[in-house]
Amino acid sequence: MIRMSYPIPIQVHVIWHPDSDKVCRPLAEKLYIPLNRDAYQPLVPGIGIPVFFRCAGADPAVVASVPAVIAVPDPEFDLRVALLTPELVLDDGWRQYLAGNYRDVAGKRDRATLLAIALGQGLADSDEKAIVLDAEGDRLGEQSFSMCCFRPAA
Repeated sequence: MIRMSYPIPIQVHVIWHPDSDKVCRPLAEKLYIPLNRDAYQPLVPGIGIPVFFRCAGADPAVVASVPAVIAVPDPEFDLRVALLTPELVLDDGWRQYLAGNYRDVAGKRDRATLLAIALGQGLADSDEKAIVLDAEGDRLGEQSFSMCCFRPAA
């Protein structure tokens, strides 16, 4: 039997601090469902773009440890979405993890980007660009999806 594999053109990684799970997980799921597929309706086909959540540490013994480094094969496109919350920006380890992600995508500008979504005012460093959304708004999930998927080219 010959197995055919189809290339996956893009990978999406959604990054958030584990202490922000209550706010960030619903947003990450709003991105996951239309890009990959609705886990509650497995027979309904989805686009099939892999969406990975990076909210748990690489070391399970340390709850707030940073996740493993994101590795995307060279020919594939890479979209990273960082959900900035006070918990993430005040944690030195997570800030360094985010800075490492910025450096990684900067080296692959033709096929990688990191989109930071600040869930409140003043959460992005002065040298970072971030979209600021109201975390208390009724349409937060819709806004975050449209920012990730329909962002105009810079």
